[in-house]
Amino acid sequence: APIPIMEFKFIMVIFVFKIFSMDKILSLAGAGNTKKHQEAIAELLYALIKKTKTVKKYGNFKVLPEITLDSKIPDIVVYNYSRDLYTPVAIFEFCNSNGLIKDLEKCNVLMVDNIKIKEAFVIDVSNDKLVFNKLYRLKNGAVSKPKNISKFEVLNIDLSNIV
Repeated sequence: APIPIMEFKFIMVIFVFKIFSMDKILSLAGAGNTKKHQEAIAELLYALIKKTKTVKKYGNFKVLPEITLDSKIPDIVVYNYSRDLYTPVAIFEFCNSNGLIKDLEKCNVLMVDNIKIKEAFVIDVSNDKLVFNKLYRLKNGAVSKPKNISKFEVLNIDLSNIV
């Protein structure tokens, strides 16, 4: 039987916090972050998973937190899943202002190394209003400069309406 939405949301929040509590094992910084940082990750994770589970058009996408990608660990990775093959198409990092440059560089490197990644977001949670920094694939295959855009094209979602 399907899990009721509220129960699913609770389970996902517990799952996310459980993963983040493993920082000594996986070298994750999640457990040391603020509640606002963790809440933003949980909300986005829930919304993305919900969209991939409820909208048939997006059913081939998988959303996974804290998965190693080329020896780096983005907060969230969106994969296109087909024939037992996971292809990363988007990555998300959440940061405070002092980590913005480092996380933009991390996403840029991941996009350069993974040509199939179409979009990357670094979301600054240090202020009352979140700041969205988007990198995207240009027509020539290069990675764009960061832009203040919250539209996530892969799943057709405006992130500012979620987190």
